[in-house]
Amino acid sequence: MKTTTRIRGGALLARALQEKGVEHVFTLAGGFCNPALEGFMEAQLKVINCPHE
Repeated sequence: MKTTTRIRGGALLARALQEKGVEHVFTLAGGFCNPALEGFMEAQLKVINCPHE
């Protein structure tokens, strides 16, 4: 029987960015990107918020 490992989308995105050597993520924080932000923080990527107002 095959075992399936589940990974959240934000964690998957963070992993892909880390594999490309990304260390900093610039973002406009909001509810729409919370899953990605959670993945970035868990992966210890530096998140830099860039508010537009």
